[in-house]
Amino acid sequence: MKKITKALLVVSMSAALALPGVTTYASEKPSASFDTSALTKQEKKELENDLLQIKELKDKKVNKAELEKNLKELEKVNPEKYKDIKKAQGIQVMTVGEMGTNGDILITYDNKTSGWRHGHAAIVQTNNDYIVESWPNVGVRSYKNNWSSRFSSKKKMYISGASSSKYTAAQAYAKSKIGSPYQAPVGKNSPIAFYCSSLVWQAWYKQGYDLDGNGGLLVTPADLENDSQTIVY
Repeated sequence: MKKITKALLVVSMSAALALPGVTTYASEKPSASFDTSALTKQEKKELENDLLQIKELKDKKVNKAELEKNLKELEKVNPEKYKDIKKAQGIQVMTVGEMGTNGDILITYDNKTSGWRHGHAAIVQTNNDYIVESWPNVGVRSYKNNWSSRFSSKKKMYISGASSSKYTAAQAYAKSKIGSPYQAPVGKNSPIAFYCSSLVWQAWYKQGYDLDGNGGLLVTPADLENDSQTIVY
């Protein structure tokens, strides 16, 4: 009976993982490796340059005066988003570690995948209890938003000038890719396979925002933060 029960449990879990939109709770220590041998010289150079920036970006603090200036501008162009962000700033969710609001970008510079030392990125769903991310060994998935407690380095960003409908459309695009495979490296324009930051970049690119700070062949969390249209808050 125990063997049958165990077998049924394995089948049930496998079926759940195969269903698009089902939140999964896989291991936080992926074993998939990033195959650098498949990279071109230009792509390798891009990644090397990004690594040089990561330490500075990881320790970079939010300039409060500059942020307030940006938020005042946001209040004018998108009052709804402004209210959501101000509300999020005033709530401390230490228990679950929830971060961000509808369509925001979350990044970390923690490293968990062999060969990929550039961190991780995700996009916040309309229900900001959840995010969409592309995760090694799993693929694109809906996952609980515990970003603040999940990673030691963490940042949230909104997109300058974007309307509320763009935020909703960006996260909807990412959700439409749930079930797609994880692949790294892969061109950032690939519509069928994604790594973390390529999914986020593409979700916003489809809304008319190219958030790749250096405009290279690959896009990393550092590229997303370095883009002039993203604002860390």
